[in-house]
Formats: sequence, C-alpha cells, structure tokens
Amino acid sequence: MRAALLLAPLVALGSQESSPPVWPAFPAFVWRQDSAGRGLEQGLAREFGGTNVEGAAEDARLLEQELAFYVGHGPGRDALHLDTDRESYRELWDAYWRDRDGDRLVRVPCLHEEEVRADMGRRLERTLAARGGAQGLGVSLGDEVGLTPYGAPLDLCASSACRAAFADFVQASPTWSALLEVEDGRPPFPTTDETRLAWIDGDPRHVSAWLARRDFHVDTVEGLLEELARQLRRARPELPVGLLGQSGRTAFGDVDLADVLPFLDFIEVYRLLDSRELVNTWRRDDQRSLLTLFRDPEAEHGATWIAWEHWLRGGDGVVLWSDRELVRHPEHRRRMAEAVAGIRRLREAWSGWRPRPEGVGVIHSSDSLALSWLREALHDGPTWMRRFPSYQNRHGAREVALQGWLRLLEDLGVLPGAVPIERVGPELVGRFPVLIANHLVLLDPPEVARLRSYVAAGGQLWVHGPLGAYDRTGGRREAPLTETIDDGAGRVTTVTLDPGRYLRERWERRGELSYPSRARAALLELGLPVRPGAPEVALLGTDLPFLWAADRQADGGWLLASMPNAAASAERAALEELELAPVAPEGWELALLHPQVDGDSSTIRLAPGEALVVRLVRD
Repeated sequence: MRAALLLAPLVALGSQESSPPVWPAFPAFVWRQDSAGRGLEQGLAREFGGTNVEGAAEDARLLEQELAFYVGHGPGRDALHLDTDRESYRELWDAYWRDRDGDRLVRVPCLHEEEVRADMGRRLERTLAARGGAQGLGVSLGDEVGLTPYGAPLDLCASSACRAAFADFVQASPTWSALLEVEDGRPPFPTTDETRLAWIDGDPRHVSAWLARRDFHVDTVEGLLEELARQLRRARPELPVGLLGQSGRTAFGDVDLADVLPFLDFIEVYRLLDSRELVNTWRRDDQRSLLTLFRDPEAEHGATWIAWEHWLRGGDGVVLWSDRELVRHPEHRRRMAEAVAGIRRLREAWSGWRPRPEGVGVIHSSDSLALSWLREALHDGPTWMRRFPSYQNRHGAREVALQGWLRLLEDLGVLPGAVPIERVGPELVGRFPVLIANHLVLLDPPEVARLRSYVAAGGQLWVHGPLGAYDRTGGRREAPLTETIDDGAGRVTTVTLDPGRYLRERWERRGELSYPSRARAALLELGLPVRPGAPEVALLGTDLPFLWAADRQADGGWLLASMPNAAASAERAALEELELAPVAPEGWELALLHPQVDGDSSTIRLAPGEALVVRLVRD
C-alpha cells in the first residue's frame, strides 16, 4: 500500500525564536523557480510542506502558508558565486586565453578587498532582520561557493590585495614558509602556465609555489565563510548555519569539506567523487545533510532512487528542483511525493537512523589532487584551461579510480569513508582497519610518518597508483615508499586490480568469469571487512550489485537498508521491479519495514528506485 500523497505541513517557523528551531522529519524544500517572491503553489505546499527563501526577501505570503523553509545566500550571492556567463568573468577568461598575461587575473569582486567583505556583512545583517526576524530552519552562507565558477581552472586572484594576503598566508604557514624563497616580503606567485612550461622542461622550481597558491585559494574562501558564520552566530546564536551546493575541493577552487564542517550545522554536497564520504565520515550527530533532487529525463524513477539513496546514507532532507518541474511533470511529482512520504514514515518511527561509514576508508589528499591534475594537464598544451572538474572527473586517473573503488566497496557490503591525510593515525585503526592510498602521488615526511603510525598500530594500507612519487617541491622520488611505510609489518599491499575497469563493467557483466567477479574475489582474499558487526541478510531473486547500510539499535537489534547500487544514470534507467526474498541469518528474526506489504508473504516486490528496509532482532 502506497503512503498518502497529501502530507500535513511541516513545523511552521514564522517568528523569531530564542531557541534552536526543531527540524521536522526529512523536510522537502521545493525551490520556487516560477513562484519566486510569492507563496508556494498550494498543492505543492500540501504535498511537500517546505520551500526556500532567498536572502532578505520578505515573502510574507510564504509565512502565512506556515511552510518550513531555510534562507539561502544570507550574505548575498554575487561575491561568493561567480557565473561563467558574467561579463567580467567572460572577458577575463577570453583575454587570458589569448595572451596568458597573469597580471590581468583579478577576480571581480576580489574577496580580499575590504569593501567587498564589508558589503557581505551588511547583506547578512539585512537578511537576519528580514521577515520580522524569522529565518526558518536556518541560514545558508551560499550555494556553489568558490573562487572560480564551479572550480574552473583559472589562477584567480592576482590583485594587489590578494598578493599581499598570499604573502601573509605563506609567512604564517610552517610548511610553505620553509619551502618558498621570499624576496622583499613577496613569495613567488607563478601561474599555471609558468609552472607547466617549466616542469615540461624538467624544471619543477615553481611547483611548491603553485601548490601554495592552491591552498591559499581555498583558505581565502574558507576563512571568509568562517568569518560570516561567526557574525551570524553573534547576532543569532540559536540559528543553524549552513552551506549548500558543494562539490568538494578542486585544483582551483571550492572548499575542503572536512575543513568547513566544524562551523556548520547543515550542508549540501553533490554526489561527486568522495564528497559525501567526507561529510558522512566526519560530521557530528547533530549536523544535517541535504541533497538537491532533479528530474531524470531518462527514467521517471531516477530521482526516486537518488532520494532513497540519500536517506540510506543518513541524509536528513532534500531540496526539490523545482516548482516548475514538479508542475510540468505530474509523474515525477507523484513519485517524489511518494518517496518523501515513505522516508518520513521511517524517520518518524526510527529517528536515530545514522549509518556510519566504517571498515574501509579512502585517503583524501588535496595536494595529491592538485598535483595529479597538473601532471595530466602537462599533456594538454595551452588548452589546459578546458580541463574543467567535470572533464577531470570523467578522465582523470585518480578520479576514475576513486569512483571505481567506492562502487566496488559498496557492492561488497561496505559503506566506505574518506579520511583526509592530515587525520591519518593509529586512532583510526578501530573504525577503519583498511585505508586505501589511491593515487596518493604527493607525500612529505610528516605524511609518511602518519601512514607509518597507522600501519604500526595494526592498520592495513592498500596502495593503488603512485605512492609518494613526488614531494612538495615537485621533486621525483625514485625509491618506492611502500617498504618505508610498512617497516617490516607486512601490512602494506599493492593492489593491481583496475577499479576503472570495474566501474565500466560492474553493471552489465556480472557473470562468474567476469572481471567484476574477479575484482570482488581479490578484495575478499585480502580480508575486506564487510559490514563490520552487522548480520548478513541474503537477498534471493537478483544478482544485481546492492548498496547496504546498517545501524545498530539500543536494544541490540539492527536496522538494515539496501537497494540496487545504480549509481549511474544509465543503470537507474535500466531498473525494473524486483521480486526479492530477504532471508535473515541464523539466530535472527526479520521484520519488513519498507516497502509495506499485505499479508505474510516472504517475497516482496521492490519498485524501481525504492529501498528495502528491514529490522533484525534476536529470535
């Protein structure tokens, strides 16, 4: 039986609160594309109960509708979010494409200009004063923020204010101040072109300064966001602070997600690379994770699958794009309403659902990310400017392998995590007995020491791709680091399987002799920790790879959720209804929580895009 489509409105937050707002069970915020500046269409208001408010917009009618809402772009949009079609950016891009004059690479607006920062502060004040002080479930500092649009490859910013701030940044950093030669108080400030051309000729002298500029880019945005978060909390300490539309760090922009989590209360990350793994591994129990859902033109159940997968990983709510799409596509709207209703029903019954990534973690290194990009861009010639993050994600050796690793681990029952190299150490062994060094191309002595301490404490390190082939000077290491890190422990393993090939073949070639089967067998032979501690539930009736998540309950029982691991759009389009017979392990009794069925049949029908949710208790 399907859940009712007409849902009661969520908790209304139409007046200033002195205590933190209470988030409802799995809010669904309909983005007002056609009804911006006025209330949400009544049918959508009944079905989903939530929407967005932008900045200082009053939206008095929205408050009358008693909708749950969050406030987006509290300090304004333009300074933190550049659009590629903005005239100033387009002119800058075209000019640099022609003449490669690094001095002209000045961001408009420059984030180190005092007036730009002051203007954001004033905008945030106006936002907090709007709507009689009502700010709903919280205020977001921005959406898709970054120094460049969507992490695009351009060496912003070369203004005098940024050069002065870069000198201060280098002086304050023990790492970069030791590596960079400073003349007259000015550290080197090389462009990507200068660095690339010198390195092609065998001269890596610019690499350290180029990497330092990458760190400075991110530090600029992260520092500004933290400053705005402090301003917001001084004014309204009870209000949750958020950040939306994050893709994770690129070689040229965005933010390191593990860096910004400590000063946020809610965050939205896109389903890209290890972004979700970083957030789900390191967020606190009180931090909430959102996701924007778009209609999938290839499959009406595609967005349904993404909604359920988001909940399965511990997600706390969704943003629905948009009122226009929901009205124009009734079937998409119906499926979204059903998915939200089903997830809310589970949330209300099992509010503590928070599966924990554990067992295997993939090491995240921002410097390795940047240097891997640069090494591959060497072959591009002057067209390196077109090596956008979207292209890099599809073609970069590190990025393709990372996606393959995540799918392979998930298909074997692991909910993998992501671990910044700065957090690797012996204390991780209990949660992550295995760490994967995937194209960890850059390592300095302190990072090597971290890996050694992890291995010495009993951790297993699986190595794929170059391991510390370079240091921060761009100098090449000839001797491999595996023996240095292992130090005779026998717990460092070079894994020769091809995760990129697994990614390509996993869905279509599932036969006994296929590469996916052999890749899975190889990891099991290495001692893969599958779903640590959770009982194994057999699913009879399918050979599709399944994604699993488990959460232990206070009474010793378990909640388990599972669904076909259709991570790619083509895989979701191929989904059909499945007849499944979940079988509890010996000594356990299984209760079906979703989908709801009539009668006592042991076989259930799982609709395309939906999750199977069961509870296990000792019999």
